[in-house]
Amino acid sequence: MEGARKTGRLDLRMAEEQLRQIDAAADVNGMGASQRSSSRLMESARRDIAEQGLIEQLREPV
Repeated sequence: MEGARKTGRLDLRMAEEQLRQIDAAADVNGMGASQRSSSRLMESARRDIAEQGLIEQLREPV
């Protein structure tokens, strides 16, 4: 989805310390906080979806 037009938006509320940590992680990786957060959220979402698919397969009768 790299290069896709970005029209969606997600607003998050968090403690200042959490925001500082996210900014620091983004800096370490040479990214902006939004880019880094979006990347990590997508990784997590894909993993959760894949794991759910595996769980569904395990529930199917053999």
